[in-house]
Order: sequence, then C-alpha cells, then structure tokens
Amino acid sequence: MYLILTDDKELIDVAKNRSLFIGEIDDIRDMKKANDFPESTKLVEISNNQACNTELAITKMMKYLGIPSHISGYLFLRHVYSAFCKNPQYIEGGYTKLYAKISRELGDTSPSRVERAIRHATEIVSEKNPETTREIFGNALPKHKSTPENSMFISTTCRFLVENFL
Repeated sequence: MYLILTDDKELIDVAKNRSLFIGEIDDIRDMKKANDFPESTKLVEISNNQACNTELAITKMMKYLGIPSHISGYLFLRHVYSAFCKNPQYIEGGYTKLYAKISRELGDTSPSRVERAIRHATEIVSEKNPETTREIFGNALPKHKSTPENSMFISTTCRFLVENFL
C-alpha cells in the first residue's frame, strides 16, 4: 500500500478522483518508477508492520494525553486517529460529517452522542493534565478557556500524533 504526501493541488485532485491516496495501485508504482512526482511529493510504502506501529503510536499518544480507555470518547477518538493516519483528508469534510461517519461505521450510536463523547474526553484531558494541554495547544488555547473545542482538539492532536509518535 502507498500513501502520497503532497501539497501539489493537481496531484491531489487526480488522487481524489482515482482513490490513489491509499491502495495497492499499479499506477502509483509506475509513477514512482518514472519519477513522475513533483519535488515536494513523497510516496511512502506502508507495510502491515507500519499499520501495527500506527496503532501502537495512537495508543501511546492517547495514554500520554491521559484519555481513559473506559469512556466511549476513547473509542471514537481512536477511530478518528486511525482513519486520519490512513487518509489525512478524512477530517477535512467538516466535523459534523465526521461524527456522522463515525456513528455509521461503528453503529449503535448517533452523531450527537459521538460529539458529546469526544467533548467529554477533551474535558477529562484538560482537567486531568492541564500541563499537557498547554504543551500541545500552546497559545492557540485562550487563557480564560481550559478546554479546547472538539474541532481544535481533533486537528491539533492529529498533528501532534504525526509529529511526535509516528
């Protein structure tokens, strides 16, 4: 499997239309052999080992954040992080769509329950580990507000996961 990391808009459009961001596709191999990628583009081959490493990295980060594994927000956030690692565009469609996707994929819940469970997890992180929260969110979090919004929490922790654990 391959993951394309790029900021080339044309390549992103092509990849979206042909589902090339992740998958075992001969076209990617051909493009790689021909060096037909812009200079800023990286093609990363992902093995099953790396998939296990990704799950381990997600577990380590969630432990570092202090998210208790017994709350439902843990499961929903874990799903978000796994999906983000597979396809970074997963969270670009807006967070209400994200909650709906998670509720459909996991079943037996509603988008509003997913949103509330994630908010509960962010509240626990902020209350339990205020130093960690300040370290991760820095100046992006207003001084009078100790808990980030769901959208800020998800996007920032996804970036934190990639920068520090993968």
